[in-house]
Amino acid sequence: MIAVVLTAPWWDRGATKAGLDLAMTLASFDMPFELFIQGDACGMQRADGGQGHPSKALSSLGLYGKPNWFTDQDGPWIDGACVLSSDDCAQRIRACSQVVRV
Repeated sequence: MIAVVLTAPWWDRGATKAGLDLAMTLASFDMPFELFIQGDACGMQRADGGQGHPSKALSSLGLYGKPNWFTDQDGPWIDGACVLSSDDCAQRIRACSQVVRV
C-alpha cells in the first residue's frame, strides 16, 4: 500500500497539482493507495472553493474509484474527507509500505 501525504500549502499550485496528479494516476491504474491531506494542504478540501480551487479536482477522485481520503483537521470539507486524529493518521501512514510526501 502506498501513502500519498499532501502537506504543501494548497495555494502552492505546483505542489498541489503534483500531489493530485499522483493520486489520480494511482487511482486510474487501480494501484492500492491511501491519500492523506494534512497541515497547510487542508484548505484544498474546502467546500466553498470557487472556480479553479483544488477541491474541484480532489472531488473528481471518486470517478477513479477513490471517493475518500483522510485528514487530521475538522473543517467545512467537501464530501470524501474522513477526519481522523493526528495519531490515527500517523498510524495508518506507518502501516503503508511506501510513503510519498508532497
